[in-house]
Amino acid sequence: MIVKSISVQPLDVKKKQDGENPMVKGHNREENVPSLHQEWRHFKEETSLHGLKFATRNGKYRIRWLIWTLAFLASLGTLIYTLTGVFYDFKTKRTISNIAVKQVEELPFPAVTICPMSPYKRSHLNLTDELERYYLSISRIGPHLGHIVIDYSDPIYQEPGNETFLDQASFQTSDILYACLFDNIHVECDQLFEKKMTEMGLCFTMNSYDHVSKYGQRMTSQTGSTSSLTLYIMIDQDEYVYSKNVAAGYKVTIHDPEEEPNVMNMAFLTSPGFSVNAAIRMKKYSYLSYPYKAVGDKYCLETRDENFRNTLKYFPTYSEYGCTRECKRDYVVSKCGCRSHFDPGQLSVFHA
Repeated sequence: MIVKSISVQPLDVKKKQDGENPMVKGHNREENVPSLHQEWRHFKEETSLHGLKFATRNGKYRIRWLIWTLAFLASLGTLIYTLTGVFYDFKTKRTISNIAVKQVEELPFPAVTICPMSPYKRSHLNLTDELERYYLSISRIGPHLGHIVIDYSDPIYQEPGNETFLDQASFQTSDILYACLFDNIHVECDQLFEKKMTEMGLCFTMNSYDHVSKYGQRMTSQTGSTSSLTLYIMIDQDEYVYSKNVAAGYKVTIHDPEEEPNVMNMAFLTSPGFSVNAAIRMKKYSYLSYPYKAVGDKYCLETRDENFRNTLKYFPTYSEYGCTRECKRDYVVSKCGCRSHFDPGQLSVFHA
């Protein structure tokens, strides 16, 4: 009898677990999946996040565990608070104002508009007693003179106005400007100033929008009361008529060439017999348009943006005062179908 030796070897447990043994392939694989607690513990021990691996509860180091846990939670809370603030600033589009001082050799000179206190020149009007009573009634002192009887049946009120009336009846450049100097150089006043229709009547503007569009803005390199712009103005008060402004002299306003001059409310008065020096300083503001807020919960309108569309009908550029004038004009037109001499447009005008 021949007996063969048989050797018995244990199965490779690793191969069983790895499923390499076809006899046990797919059997009890779920028993080898690590639990969530094991994964979390492994993450804390292996992560590079500072302090997290020390925040492991251990019977021997409970105090250390408590300190590290509190420190980690405090750091996590600070991180969340900081990120929340950054996200809030991003959503609310908060901005930072930057102020810079820049030295330059020359600056653009602003637009200057001058207006006689009388909208009409007496010698240019066919001034009857009836018409003079009318001008007196609409003047500032009219309400204090008692009831002034106006006969609106007079033929003078029935005559339709025309576009050339105000130009013919107003002061001209040669009537008011005796001499003009810019940067200490004598300049013909007719070349320096252009006619401008305002709420006060016919005025005259230097560096107007039309001039800047065609020839560019005039620049100045000099400072001081005897430099830049100097005007010698004639008052000629004998030619005045009653108007809303009963003073004598001229109103002067300084503004941006692209803005409509607000000579009624944003101007200073030059009186007869006095020299007036006006010191100006250039301040330039740049505002961000929507969605950035500028004043409380309001948004700025960037009129120089290439996508901006000017909604005004009678002014080439948008400005707040120009919008106000146009709204007043449209309201009057809707009520009577006519407009004042001082308002823009092509409808029929008031005669007086």
